[in-house]
Amino acid sequence: MPAIQPLLAKSCAECKRLNNNRVELVFDADVLKSVQRANSSLVKAPGAFILSNTKELHNEIDSLRARVKDLEQALAELQSQVTPEPHPLLQASLKVVTETLKPVDKDVKIEPVEDEALIDTFGSLTIEPNGQTIWYGPHAGSEFYIPRADKAPLLENQVPLPVDILLLSRMFPFKATTEAEAVDLVRKQIRSNLPPKDTAYEMCAAHFARLAWSSSTTLWQEFHDSVLEPIYAPGGLADDEQVALLLIVLANSVQLDPTHPVGHPDGSRYYHLSRVSMVLSGDLFQAHSQSAIKYLQIFAFYCGISNEPDGPSKAWVATSLAIRLAQMSGLHRDNPQWDQYPEEAERRRQTWWELISFETIQGFAMGRPRAISTQHFDTRMPHDDEDEGKPPTFNRIKYRWIAQGIGNLMDEVFGVKPPSYARTLKIDKDLRDWPLDSVPTIDDVVLNSPEDATRKFMFLLMRSFATTGLREISLLYLHRRYFVEALTRHPEEPLRSKYAMSVLAVHRSSVLLLQGIQRLNGLIGNILPRVVFMWLHGL
Repeated sequence: MPAIQPLLAKSCAECKRLNNNRVELVFDADVLKSVQRANSSLVKAPGAFILSNTKELHNEIDSLRARVKDLEQALAELQSQVTPEPHPLLQASLKVVTETLKPVDKDVKIEPVEDEALIDTFGSLTIEPNGQTIWYGPHAGSEFYIPRADKAPLLENQVPLPVDILLLSRMFPFKATTEAEAVDLVRKQIRSNLPPKDTAYEMCAAHFARLAWSSSTTLWQEFHDSVLEPIYAPGGLADDEQVALLLIVLANSVQLDPTHPVGHPDGSRYYHLSRVSMVLSGDLFQAHSQSAIKYLQIFAFYCGISNEPDGPSKAWVATSLAIRLAQMSGLHRDNPQWDQYPEEAERRRQTWWELISFETIQGFAMGRPRAISTQHFDTRMPHDDEDEGKPPTFNRIKYRWIAQGIGNLMDEVFGVKPPSYARTLKIDKDLRDWPLDSVPTIDDVVLNSPEDATRKFMFLLMRSFATTGLREISLLYLHRRYFVEALTRHPEEPLRSKYAMSVLAVHRSSVLLLQGIQRLNGLIGNILPRVVFMWLHGL
């Protein structure tokens, strides 16, 4: 008996040592931290293993499991010679080798090294009944992969407008070819459909207030001075582009108004009237004015939040056209001569950067390339507090993050030839290290009443989702192709794939993204369903 006790003590110590090593291998804090930061190797820690690849990790685990199982069996045999009571270390809750993770069958052939280029990076190409094709890239939102039922009836059938007006709407974006007398008659019809000044003022102010969290605070005043006043002023000389801009803002205001049902006829009516007004203004393909460029951007926003099945595709085309018109106008270049006209220079920069941000997000949501990269424009960002040594405002953070962070990600990762997996992990680390404030600035929101406090909190949440939330969406699509590959090859245990880091990254980003959407739904649940791009990536 005395000879057995030292052996038991030694065996227990060995089991305990292996048990501790096992815990460090799986749950070591430094190792988990390195996985979360997407490093390609494990950080060395006392008692932790330094492994060069997944195959070596699995072999080491299998060896340890076999060793622990043998030691547990030996301990059980020795314990049975001493007492019928089971050894405390052999309790079910303390056993290291469980049935949850089965060891790799020795007869299973090791998978050959695969070519990462063979992983699906094409996306989805759908053939419509009429023979047309629609393509969405591999990082497009899941909503575009959901099979659609028959398309909804055309909006023209629901819009209370004369047939001749609707026929002119179909000519958009080309110039009207009717006679001058007919053009004047149509123009008068459009003006007669404008709401009273007070109503238009309230609707436009509400529209800009709902979107003030994502745009400059000067946009409303600029719109008021350059569009509303010329149209409603006695003897005003507003042109067709200004009228079109007002009408499309009214259409968006109706669409986002929670007091109106989704797809309210007034929204469609203003939408078609705006198209007709642009048709009367001339050939949109030759338009160089900032009014036309802004119209296309707001037009695209309307298409994106409308119920039309082809709305997102129309929005993408419209923003791409706006980019080309802006280039024709030279908004993408920052000539020093513009400094002689500071107000005009500031308007041009603001128009360009708002358009670039919007177009980048449009392409990102649909898995399609953006119209222009940062290598092809040098327009400076609009003036910001950061230029005076103060912390940057949300707009500066947004412009830099979308154009340089998300935009460069699209250029490199979502091209025809994606980067290697090692490069993907490096991009993952760069995205996580991007200097985004955890709490975006809301200093531009003035507190004058309790309602303003609620509005300030809404701004905070929306801006946070637009920055840190967008980062999680980027990481989700960055790893999605490897996540799918891991599930395909290891459906029961995807973490055993060599793309285990992508599985962890997708899981983490998905959880954070859904939490963000839940918070938004609790705050703006009456508007959130109408702003598709805010919840699109949660499907």
